[in-house]
Amino acid sequence: MINVYGKRTTLEDLQKVELKTPRKAGGLWKGIPHHHLATTIMDELGTRGIEVEKSQFALAKKGANCVGAFDLSIPNIDSPEGTQYSLGFLNYNDLCKPLELVSGANIVICHNGMVTGTQILRKKHTHGLQLYDQVDSAISEYLKQITSLGEIIEDLREFPITKNKASDLILEAGRQDLLPWTRIKEVDSEYRNPTHPEHGTGTRWALLQAFTQVAKKSPPNRQMEMISSIQDFVLAS
Repeated sequence: MINVYGKRTTLEDLQKVELKTPRKAGGLWKGIPHHHLATTIMDELGTRGIEVEKSQFALAKKGANCVGAFDLSIPNIDSPEGTQYSLGFLNYNDLCKPLELVSGANIVICHNGMVTGTQILRKKHTHGLQLYDQVDSAISEYLKQITSLGEIIEDLREFPITKNKASDLILEAGRQDLLPWTRIKEVDSEYRNPTHPEHGTGTRWALLQAFTQVAKKSPPNRQMEMISSIQDFVLAS
């Protein structure tokens, strides 16, 4: 499931955005029109029979920058229950960051550059950038990663965890400042009595979902920092 923070816009709106050269751009700089990037990604997905079920976009810096993401339906690859395979991009024509593509399940992305997911492409805006080739390679890498991602999620769902171990990990997350101490009690309550019963209890997956559910109550920037840190923490524990 994707969640793009920022003023929502449509694919048609992106086509109306004028590409402007930044004052500090050098001779090698080459901007990437947002609409061209979005449709290139969609075209490359389509050639593989991958359906875009939902898309979201947001603009910033008077249209210079754009973030977007797609929820996908991939032939012969089912996403684990409660998740949605997604692909996101960050396109900065103001020179502050390179072009990025990220993959994952349940991607969250914000126009200030914060994103959850795994980076599969990072390229500067230069004349040497062959967009179709780079996107094609990135999607190939994406398809490799989601197979292992599904396996990780299923492993987390099947990995039992005792009540004492779960309590220890929740407290340790507070000690490591992954969440504020004021939120730790909420994580414990969410784990014992999940808002969404399908998350269950007694597994590392249930614990991860409890952390994530509470983290979602924070502002977007802090939320994404928390979610990324929590995922690494639970996987490593």
